[in-house]
Amino acid sequence: MDKKLLIKVEDLSKHYQMGEVKVKALQDAYFQIFEGEFVVILGPSGSGKSTLLNILGGMDKPTEGRVFLREEEVTKYNENQLTKYRRDKIGFVFQFYNLMANLTAKENVELATEICKDSLDIDGVLTSVGLGERKDHFPSQLSGGEQQRVAIARAVAKNPLILLCDEPTGALDYKTGISILSLLNKINIEYKKTVIVITHNAPIAQMANRVIKMGSGRIIDNRINENQIGPEGIEW
Repeated sequence: MDKKLLIKVEDLSKHYQMGEVKVKALQDAYFQIFEGEFVVILGPSGSGKSTLLNILGGMDKPTEGRVFLREEEVTKYNENQLTKYRRDKIGFVFQFYNLMANLTAKENVELATEICKDSLDIDGVLTSVGLGERKDHFPSQLSGGEQQRVAIARAVAKNPLILLCDEPTGALDYKTGISILSLLNKINIEYKKTVIVITHNAPIAQMANRVIKMGSGRIIDNRINENQIGPEGIEW
């Protein structure tokens, strides 16, 4: 069965005025993402990938162009609609874990699910990310990799349509980074979540179904990866 279209981006641009200079952070981006895909958006610093992430995540609005989630145009949403979109449709995972230091791992996840309608079982999600025995520990009692697992559990437990990950391995050593990529791969397969990873780390693209490359604010390549490998085969 053919996969259903989930995200459609049309002629998307974002410009900033810096004094007398107009900065074209994103220019004429066009692409589609389908349900259940593992997508890597790849590019160096300044390529426009973070600007694109902010627009896809409903945290910023474009200067021009449109973003659709299924049949709905996200770029037409008002602020209240964008808040609901971020709350219900998007699970965010950032390079830095943004955990509440005075809450346990489980409480950090609970905090995110309290305002969501169809959240998943928190204990089940924590077990699935390998933290079943560590759920009552505070962030200061957890390693960097464990804290990132809490952040991923927090995002997944909301039961979003899309998991949007900004440099999720950026603050981690190689071995821990691979374990986090393995976890994201597991979530993509077992929870059937569309996962979008934004990174400058080119080898990570080897595990993606779809690779979107960016440079100087533009999409310079958008391809299906015919030679996809598992995270354990990635080296950098």
